[in-house]
Amino acid sequence: MGLAFTFYSGAVEACVVALIMKDIDFEKRATILSFDSLVGSSGSVLGQVGLGRVSKFYGIPLGYLISGFVMIFTLPPLMLLRKSKDKEDMLEQNTPTDSTLDA
Repeated sequence: MGLAFTFYSGAVEACVVALIMKDIDFEKRATILSFDSLVGSSGSVLGQVGLGRVSKFYGIPLGYLISGFVMIFTLPPLMLLRKSKDKEDMLEQNTPTDSTLDA
């Protein structure tokens, strides 16, 4: 389960960075990427500490159960966002044209 989550996190992070690179001016890009990393790291630390406390007082199985529910409850909003297909969220497809092939 941990390995699958690692692959999932890597794929999501790559998509977020690609969208930031596309939409944010280069003067502000480092600040936005740093803040995104700070929020992500803070959430990871708080989640690990919280689940550690739950596991310590109520048992490891309940900790796993709670983390599974958290992951399951995040899927519907993500699916709704994916179904919306906002133009701003789509990456442009760069297809080569005849003029770029001749250069």
